[in-house]
Amino acid sequence: MGNEPSGTSISSLLKKLDFGDDVVNLAKKIDRYFIPIRYMVAWSEGLPGDYYTIEDAEEAISYSKLIMKSVEEKWKSLKRE
Repeated sequence: MGNEPSGTSISSLLKKLDFGDDVVNLAKKIDRYFIPIRYMVAWSEGLPGDYYTIEDAEEAISYSKLIMKSVEEKWKSLKRE
């Protein structure tokens, strides 16, 4: 959209692109998974696998698919304009 992406927060990027609260809130949940995995000092001990479950992974995948669908829809609408 002509803007330089910055940062690693998905919710922040989507907010800058004027996505609705529903999409931004899903992205906030994804951010909570991503940030501690990227910065391993988030926990005092153990590995990411010690803190996440299969259900967490399935939830993250589901939210990611919804976010990607919203981004694709917005992209298509911008291409028509």
